[in-house]
Amino acid sequence: MRLLLLLGIVLGTLLLVSVSPAGAALDVVLEPEPAPALDLLAPVAVALSSLRVEPLPAPEPEPFALVWPADGELTDGFGPRWGRPHTGIDVGILRRLRVVAAAPGRVEATGYLPGYAGYGNVVVISHELGLKTLYAHLSRVRAEVGQRVEAGEWIGMAGCTGSCTGTHLHFELREHGVAVDPIPFLTG
Repeated sequence: MRLLLLLGIVLGTLLLVSVSPAGAALDVVLEPEPAPALDLLAPVAVALSSLRVEPLPAPEPEPFALVWPADGELTDGFGPRWGRPHTGIDVGILRRLRVVAAAPGRVEATGYLPGYAGYGNVVVISHELGLKTLYAHLSRVRAEVGQRVEAGEWIGMAGCTGSCTGTHLHFELREHGVAVDPIPFLTG
């Protein structure tokens, strides 16, 4: 990384100096008429040669966070259930049926999808870092494949499609295809 500095020094002389982590270098001297004595510039050159510029550290990435995808209560958690894994969480006792995107991303798939038997009507959203969220048992889908969505944007209505025992939202977080517990990522 090089940083260019324009310095006004000694009788209006302008110096164009480049500064990098390796040090400083005098690139151009722009002198007015008559030119100042070069011995006046020697201390400046010595001072500039000792300059060091440290590169700024890379910014810390924002931690991945999810907003609650439905306004209800956690009715079933992630992990073993009825002798098999429950790969997401269930949000039931809904105050509203509206389901929202939990994080910004792009809608990858909607509808009744092969390989998701029992999930009913779903929306799958791809996020950064190999993460995807899945919203299942929807009575209605409002998002379209390829659509860019923001966190909190309305994507569907909770329902009881597929294999379910009542109106609720089944919500999953997958990292590189592997289901992970979304609870640590949910805010609010």
